[in-house]
Amino acid sequence: MKKYLFVILSGILLFSLPSCGGKDNVIDEPPQETETAEDVPHRTGDEFIGISDKDISDLNISFSDSIPEDVTGNWRLATISDDIDFLEYAASYYNNYFKSDDEIHFIINYTDNTITCISKYYDEFIFLSVSEHVEGEENSAKKLQSGDFLNQYWVYLDNGDIEKIEE
Repeated sequence: MKKYLFVILSGILLFSLPSCGGKDNVIDEPPQETETAEDVPHRTGDEFIGISDKDISDLNISFSDSIPEDVTGNWRLATISDDIDFLEYAASYYNNYFKSDDEIHFIINYTDNTITCISKYYDEFIFLSVSEHVEGEENSAKKLQSGDFLNQYWVYLDNGDIEKIEE
């Protein structure tokens, strides 16, 4: 009886092996399409001025989780000294430095003497407001962006499109 049972179990095992990874039993499903920035068509129009597609890790950033006199606890400060157009790095900055969509970040670029405020709006984009940097404004949340207003932008997070907002 043991011999008969061994033969039956061996046969079952032999026929079940291909179902544990054999090519014959694999059901080929089409790969799931995921939409990436390369797949999203770029918007057109005079208000679209570029693409935010550069990697923020290429820059030397000094970052602080707090700003003196910030009563919200949600304001952050970063400084750079690079001769760049920060708009081209804004999407990467958002993806790497924002821990919460409630945060508001201020980025001072000492080279072009600007301060850029970044905040999240809806799911589609971030809002950027650029002003002239006033010396010492980084020492008090009450003084941030006290310089002359320069421009405002939307940066779309699906593909990095930069839209200039007309006043």
